[in-house]
Amino acid sequence: VLVSMRGDQWQTGLPIDFGGNDLVVALDGSGGEILWRWKVPNSTVYNFLGSVVDDPPSLLLSTSEGRPYRVRLCDGATLWEGPLPEGPPGYGASFSNGGLVVAPNGWAYVTSNVQWQDAALGQQKKHKKMGFLSAYKVETGELMWSRQQTSLTANAPSVGTLGSMDRLSVVIGVGAAPGLPLPPLLSLPDGAGGSGGAPVALLSQLVAFDAATGEPTGWQYTPQPHRKAFAEGDSFPDHICLPDTWSNGAIDGAGTYYVGHMSGNMFSIRDANGDGIIDEAAGEVSKYYGGGG
Repeated sequence: VLVSMRGDQWQTGLPIDFGGNDLVVALDGSGGEILWRWKVPNSTVYNFLGSVVDDPPSLLLSTSEGRPYRVRLCDGATLWEGPLPEGPPGYGASFSNGGLVVAPNGWAYVTSNVQWQDAALGQQKKHKKMGFLSAYKVETGELMWSRQQTSLTANAPSVGTLGSMDRLSVVIGVGAAPGLPLPPLLSLPDGAGGSGGAPVALLSQLVAFDAATGEPTGWQYTPQPHRKAFAEGDSFPDHICLPDTWSNGAIDGAGTYYVGHMSGNMFSIRDANGDGIIDEAAGEVSKYYGGGG
């Protein structure tokens, strides 16, 4: 049994505790005895998504900055540490709520984010962030490809065949994250409160990539902008859930992709006619409004 948890020396330099664990612990499945502890090197894990592989039996995971690791199951030894994707000049690794998944082609796929960190090159980009989708060899940790995204990555990759397509695809969600709900006295009508007095419009998108090359396949879906500064159902002070822009998704045997959204909707998306493009008007997108969680 593998679990992530906080160690005794866990600390955050932030005024608010946003979560994250710095230990992975292996327990005996029969008696619960601790077999080993693995300290996350100089980082944390968030939305922990461990994948177990063979030859030798190992745990694959990524940190909250998107760095992948392979850890041997028998003793917790680190077999390899993968590189982070390189952002443009002035950018460095940043927090991501994504994760790592292992695919049947022997590769692992990781979502991560970078943030502008070099103030000497221009204050106007100080808070700019962008996401990456990266592919690594499970056997060696070698970076096979990395694709920069137009926005922050917002969930872990999902790998499978979509619709009637034979090729293996990787689907991720990107977009602006919802914020904290405001106290009632400071609350604004839906759609109000954007930067500089502009209406709130949190943009998001689902995008598919060829698993072998990282090239976009053309399969994508963009929902209506979310018109609240916070997620559907969040309220101050008694119901602050702070979900991500997208939930982790799943691809079923028929090639349909299922995912939740900050708007309170659950989406079902399938390329029914096999043209590789999602057409909402043709009925290839359906949704169920579940409201706030």
